[in-house]
Amino acid sequence: MITPESGVGASRRLCADMQGFSLHAAVRCGANDRQTQEQLCHDITRLALTNERMLCNAAGQGVLKRKTPWHDGTTTW
Repeated sequence: MITPESGVGASRRLCADMQGFSLHAAVRCGANDRQTQEQLCHDITRLALTNERMLCNAAGQGVLKRKTPWHDGTTTW
């Protein structure tokens, strides 16, 4: 099972959430926990963007479509 490092302070220092991205460096698993190791490898190697969410605006600039619209109806970044 994936578990955070012990201690709230240690866990908080090793986590960041900024501009829609999150990093959890406080995640660890046991040396013999093959299933959790595979899940971690899957998570860290997955693509951050998909072709289906990349669009071009009228000016020819790349735009990223949101997975779900914001409360105000905004659908792109």
